Amino acid sequence: MKITVSLAGMAALERKFKQLAEAARGEILAKAVEEASRIMVAKAKELAPVRTGNLRGGIRSARPRIGAYGASGGVEVGEGAFYWKFIEWGTKKRSAKPFLRPAF
Repeated sequence: MKITVSLAGMAALERKFKQLAEAARGEILAKAVEEASRIMVAKAKELAPVRTGNLRGGIRSARPRIGAYGASGGVEVGEGAFYWKFIEWGTKKRSAKPFLRPAF
Protein backbone atom coordinates (compact mmCIF):
# COMPACT_ATOMS: atom_id res chain seq x y z
CA MET A 1 0.00 0.00 0.00
CA LYS A 2 1.45 3.37 -1.03
CA ILE A 3 0.28 6.71 0.34
CA THR A 4 1.16 10.01 -1.29
CA VAL A 5 0.73 13.31 0.51
CA SER A 6 1.18 16.69 -1.11
CA LEU A 7 1.01 20.05 0.57
CA ALA A 8 0.02 23.08 -1.45
CA GLY A 9 0.61 26.63 -0.31
CA MET A 10 3.50 25.92 2.11
CA ALA A 11 5.62 28.78 0.72
CA ALA A 12 2.80 31.26 1.22
CA LEU A 13 2.16 29.96 4.73
CA GLU A 14 5.85 30.26 5.60
CA ARG A 15 5.89 33.90 4.35
CA LYS A 16 2.86 34.71 6.50
CA PHE A 17 4.49 33.18 9.58
CA LYS A 18 7.63 35.26 8.99
CA GLN A 19 5.55 38.44 8.67
CA LEU A 20 3.69 37.59 11.86
CA ALA A 21 6.96 36.91 13.71
CA GLU A 22 8.42 40.29 12.62
CA ALA A 23 5.30 42.15 13.74
CA ALA A 24 5.24 40.36 17.08
CA ARG A 25 8.99 40.90 17.58
CA GLY A 26 8.53 44.68 17.58
CA GLU A 27 5.66 44.55 20.03
CA ILE A 28 7.38 42.10 22.36
CA LEU A 29 10.61 44.11 22.33
CA ALA A 30 8.77 47.36 23.06
CA LYS A 31 6.92 45.80 26.00
CA ALA A 32 10.12 44.25 27.37
CA VAL A 33 12.01 47.57 27.18
CA GLU A 34 9.07 49.39 28.78
CA GLU A 35 8.85 46.94 31.68
CA ALA A 36 12.61 46.95 32.27
CA SER A 37 12.71 50.75 32.25
CA ARG A 38 9.87 50.90 34.80
CA ILE A 39 11.91 48.73 37.17
CA MET A 40 15.04 50.83 36.56
CA VAL A 41 13.17 54.10 37.19
CA ALA A 42 11.82 52.82 40.51
CA LYS A 43 15.30 51.73 41.63
CA ALA A 44 16.98 54.95 40.41
CA LYS A 45 14.41 57.05 42.31
CA GLU A 46 15.06 54.97 45.41
CA LEU A 47 18.84 55.46 45.11
CA ALA A 48 18.87 59.13 44.01
CA PRO A 49 20.00 61.61 46.67
CA VAL A 50 17.24 63.91 47.89
CA ARG A 51 17.89 67.55 48.56
CA THR A 52 15.00 69.33 46.88
CA GLY A 53 13.29 66.32 45.27
CA ASN A 54 13.90 67.81 41.82
CA LEU A 55 16.27 65.03 40.81
CA ARG A 56 13.98 62.24 41.95
CA GLY A 57 11.00 63.89 40.31
CA GLY A 58 12.86 64.22 37.01
CA ILE A 59 13.66 60.52 36.62
CA ARG A 60 11.23 58.87 34.21
CA SER A 61 10.87 56.15 31.59
CA ALA A 62 11.89 56.94 28.04
CA ARG A 63 9.50 55.81 25.34
CA PRO A 64 10.73 52.60 23.71
CA ARG A 65 11.77 52.90 20.06
CA ILE A 66 12.15 49.84 17.88
CA GLY A 67 14.63 50.12 15.04
CA ALA A 68 16.64 48.01 12.67
CA TYR A 69 19.25 47.34 15.35
CA GLY A 70 16.89 46.39 18.18
CA ALA A 71 15.13 48.39 20.84
CA SER A 72 16.16 51.54 22.65
CA GLY A 73 14.59 53.41 25.48
CA GLY A 74 15.11 53.22 29.18
CA VAL A 75 15.54 55.98 31.70
CA GLU A 76 15.66 59.76 31.21
CA VAL A 77 16.39 62.53 33.68
CA GLY A 78 14.48 65.75 33.06
CA GLU A 79 16.07 69.06 32.08
CA GLY A 80 15.30 70.55 35.49
CA ALA A 81 17.86 68.17 36.99
CA PHE A 82 20.69 68.80 34.52
CA TYR A 83 23.18 68.28 37.35
CA TRP A 84 22.42 64.55 37.55
CA LYS A 85 25.63 63.74 35.65
CA PHE A 86 27.76 65.55 38.24
CA ILE A 87 26.22 63.40 40.96
CA GLU A 88 26.43 60.19 38.92
CA TRP A 89 30.02 60.63 37.68
CA GLY A 90 31.46 63.09 40.22
CA THR A 91 33.64 66.13 39.60
CA LYS A 92 37.16 67.24 40.49
CA LYS A 93 35.94 68.45 43.86
CA ARG A 94 33.14 66.00 44.58
CA SER A 95 33.17 62.22 44.58
CA ALA A 96 30.67 60.30 42.47
CA LYS A 97 27.44 59.04 44.05
CA PRO A 98 26.03 56.81 41.33
CA PHE A 99 22.31 56.08 41.31
CA LEU A 100 21.56 55.31 37.63
CA ARG A 101 24.31 52.74 37.02
CA PRO A 102 23.39 50.67 40.11
CA ALA A 103 19.73 50.86 39.06
CA PHE A 104 20.70 49.45 35.69
